[in-house]
Amino acid sequence: MRVSVIIPHLNQEDQLQQCLQSLHEQSCIEDVIIEIIVVDNGSQRLPREICSRWDDVKLISESIPGPGPARNRGVAEATGDILAFIDADCRAETGWIASIVN
Repeated sequence: MRVSVIIPHLNQEDQLQQCLQSLHEQSCIEDVIIEIIVVDNGSQRLPREICSRWDDVKLISESIPGPGPARNRGVAEATGDILAFIDADCRAETGWIASIVN
């Protein structure tokens, strides 16, 4: 099973760091491959340094403003069986992905 997590991002590097950390602290997902796609939507500075801290995080850009176009761009890039969406300023509880898969 493969889950693609799509995160729209705009000028929220500190929050994105916390969001990505929470995704990497997920539990009960031994048989699940997680693909994380951060879609930057015109930030003053791309969050390359933050995203490069993890091998499973892919950073792409969307030039059309708004979280909707950013999410749609992430969907177009996703390869997962399941799509999950979270905003950059949110943190996932440790069982979030497991409950989505179940």
